[in-house]
Amino acid sequence: MIEQEWIGIQFNLDRDMELKSWLEKYKNKGIKTDGEHIRIEFGKNELKQIVNEDSIKINLIKTALRRCLNNSAYTNIYTYLNAESVGENRLILLNGEFSKPIRIEEFENKNSILGNYKSKIESTKIQKILRTSKLMRIMDDIFDYVSNREFEQSQKMTLEIGYEDKEEWGTKTDNLNVSIQLEILQDAE
Repeated sequence: MIEQEWIGIQFNLDRDMELKSWLEKYKNKGIKTDGEHIRIEFGKNELKQIVNEDSIKINLIKTALRRCLNNSAYTNIYTYLNAESVGENRLILLNGEFSKPIRIEEFENKNSILGNYKSKIESTKIQKILRTSKLMRIMDDIFDYVSNREFEQSQKMTLEIGYEDKEEWGTKTDNLNVSIQLEILQDAE
């Protein structure tokens, strides 16, 4: 079986938003949920076509965000990108610029995740992975949507990119974990 590339959304909901019943009809299209977490799978051919088309999956992601952000104290929209192409440079990255995830809270560019990281990531191999990944085009679309939203604007948004070593994380490949995090700001007491 061919492994699917995917985007996940983890909500921390204060009540049941009935995601299971709402998304059940999309199960055969590669959309899974347990009620708080949604996983949207994309096949290789679908990723090639999705960039230029209006996608039901991207629209479902946006609808889920609009529907659930108000009731989620913390929301994480994330994906994993294969970083095996970094090769022997991975130890240098893990001991250097990726010894911990790189977080951004102030945004220079509201359309592109990589546009906010250009001055933060020195590795040209990592920049290439982020620039050429079709999943990153979808993540950029979601980032643009969330950055320019007209709902739940009081939530603090953070971008984070981390490098995960397969030996440490027990995965098949080294990965870049790319995430858009939204958190409800608590009133100062």
